[in-house]
This record gives sequence, C-alpha cells and structure tokens, in this order.
Amino acid sequence: MKVRTVILCAFLLLSGTSFSQTRFMLTGAMDVIKTDFKKTFDKFQGGIEINYFPAQKISVNAGYDFWSDSKNYYAVGGRYYLFSFVFIRPRLLFNEDKMNGSLALGYKFIFHRRLSWGSYFYYYFSSPELAIRTGIAYTFTR
Repeated sequence: MKVRTVILCAFLLLSGTSFSQTRFMLTGAMDVIKTDFKKTFDKFQGGIEINYFPAQKISVNAGYDFWSDSKNYYAVGGRYYLFSFVFIRPRLLFNEDKMNGSLALGYKFIFHRRLSWGSYFYYYFSSPELAIRTGIAYTFTR
C-alpha cells in the first residue's frame, strides 16, 4: 500500500500542471521476445500503465508489470518523442526486493485518433537482457 501511494504522489508531482485540457494514455503491453526466454510461452511478462502528457513530445507514466517467474514490479518512467511516432523510453522498475532500470526505443502506429499499437525494443540494465514488447494504447483528453 505504501509503494502505491508513493507512485501516485510521484505521478501527480511530475505532472505539475492543471488537469484541464490535458492528454492521458492508457497502455497495456507484453514481452513477445526476450533473451532469457528458454522456449515460447515459458513465462509471461507484461504490464499496464497510465501516461500523462505535460507537453507535446513528453509523457510521464506510472504502472504495474506482471512477471510470472518472479515478483511483480511497479514502474515509473517517461517517453520523449524524437519524431511523431518514434520515442525513447526510460523506466525504473521496483518491488520490495530489487530494482531494475530499462531503456527502450519505440514506434507508435496510429489506428484511430485515440487507438494505437506500439512496439518497443528494451534493454534491461541489471539483468542485462534485451526484449521486444508490443501493446495497445488508448489516448483520451480531459
């Protein structure tokens, strides 16, 4: 419970601006290929998160990652859009036992003005491992 409160407070502090006319994005994604996978469907790694866009090219996010072979992780991070659809994405993953960081290069395919599909190439620092993650995102304004 304490960790969830810290994440919520960090997310609200990072946003820093009024929530009128702001943009949010809800994302769900999963790893499809990872260097430590022994065989297909050996384990599951995926997550959900909420992104807040304080500026056109920048988002901050908080979420939760599910890992079937270890404890789940809380995640905080952001995105910086280099071009319209290409972004870099640093993340900090942590639970009660350990912490891990990752850096990703991603691409966003827009299906509809609110619905998109993303693909990410991740590097996890403490493992070290590589992964390809894919997911769906829904963007909404408030």
